[in-house]
Amino acid sequence: MLKRHLILVLASLGLVEAFTHGRLAWHPVTRNGVASRPSNTNALCAGALFTDLLPLHEAPHLAAALAERQIITATPIQEAAVGFVHKGTSLTLHSETGSGKTLALLAPLLLRLQGRAVRDNRRVLVLAPSRELAAQLASEAKKLLGPDEGSVKLVCLGEKYVPTVESLEGAAVLVATPAELAAALWDDKELREWLPTKLGALVLDEVDALIPSRKFTGQRILYMDEGMHPAEGIVKLVARRCEGPDFQVPQGLAALTIQA
Repeated sequence: MLKRHLILVLASLGLVEAFTHGRLAWHPVTRNGVASRPSNTNALCAGALFTDLLPLHEAPHLAAALAERQIITATPIQEAAVGFVHKGTSLTLHSETGSGKTLALLAPLLLRLQGRAVRDNRRVLVLAPSRELAAQLASEAKKLLGPDEGSVKLVCLGEKYVPTVESLEGAAVLVATPAELAAALWDDKELREWLPTKLGALVLDEVDALIPSRKFTGQRILYMDEGMHPAEGIVKLVARRCEGPDFQVPQGLAALTIQA
């Protein structure tokens, strides 16, 4: 069975697929109780080009952003996953740091939601275990997002900035650490009620660091039971209040422990 720190995420949000080092690894039970494999399997071909994996002609800005960085051929984890992410599959990507998980998650997700994230209340919320990583993810998302598709907001707490509905409603992508976002949601009821209903996807980056196996000993807020980490409280809040049957939960991690 899976380690305890992944059980909540998998059970409450209905993980469909998991990939290990670029290969389909296992099929957990989905939210509807049926394990199903998406029909799109072209991502498993070797040496695939991004233009073969994704309809980049639909997003000239994304195509140009990849070309500018000379990203032409997908890495193994990208080959395995981008087609599934673009189709709307909730999944976990397990691969070492530097293997391209972030691009494998963000590029097809933003392509899928392009132009609709703000208009149709299908924003992307990205949780990262540290502010440094959150800033890196926000920078990456800004490069991939078209100029007419909304902004990217890094949700952090400071003396001169407190996130509000007004400051976030124009953003297509929100990036935050769980502790700071949980505190902001706890302090602002309007934000707490607004955010979960305005999302189309929740990305958990380095989920093993977001929800480590040790128990949390800090302040309990949101839906945090005893020992729960802030990320778990946010997951529970979003799972209970998100709207729409096609809500997507992509996850990335560099270390996954599965016990017999």
